[in-house]
Amino acid sequence: MKTSLMTLCSILALNLPAWGATRPPAPEELSLDEALQRAQKHNPVLAGARARVEQARLELETQRMWWARTMRANMNVGTMGFGAPMLMTEGTLLPMAAVGVNINLGDVLTAPHNVARAEQAVRLLEAEERRAQLEVSNLITQAYYDYSAAQRLATLSDDTINTADTDVRVAERQFSRGLSAVNQVTQARLGAQRARGDATLAAVQVHKAWSQLITLVGDPSLQSHTSTALKPTQER
Repeated sequence: MKTSLMTLCSILALNLPAWGATRPPAPEELSLDEALQRAQKHNPVLAGARARVEQARLELETQRMWWARTMRANMNVGTMGFGAPMLMTEGTLLPMAAVGVNINLGDVLTAPHNVARAEQAVRLLEAEERRAQLEVSNLITQAYYDYSAAQRLATLSDDTINTADTDVRVAERQFSRGLSAVNQVTQARLGAQRARGDATLAAVQVHKAWSQLITLVGDPSLQSHTSTALKPTQER
């Protein structure tokens, strides 16, 4: 009877999920500051905000150079013909050059308004960029701490598995000595199975939280670590 019960316990052990197959590989380190710095370079929202600001600044510089667009220069060089401007030098008549500059009056009148409008556009887009910086930083910070919490939960799941496995060994030893009933062994093994199931869910949450974090950061080099849980460094 005892042999058949031990066989049943062995079958239960074989049916336990293999935690090692779903456990995240050895973690690397990623600090919150590094995540924020990477986002400055790679986050698409921030990149778009910066591009709009740069475009507005270029437009402002163009409007400030209105005189270069509207000014027309005319140069006339006198000849020996009648009415040509001449210059007397040591008794010799020489041609004399004349330069004239024309500026469109309409541009003179509209330029200040165009410059002021371009300056306002720059200020508005700079304010939008600052708001985007704040929003993205808040999202990344939240995602980072969600990821940190998921990592801690996965670590606790490791400890739970170790405890459950110890309980199984103790229950089996007690049963083999006739000091406990088989249901205690069964309960211990089911507890170990539940612990492994919880650990599997914890690992899934780690990968989910990591995917959310790297999506916000936007750094393509981090995509290769999607299946590798990176370990957040301890924030002080």
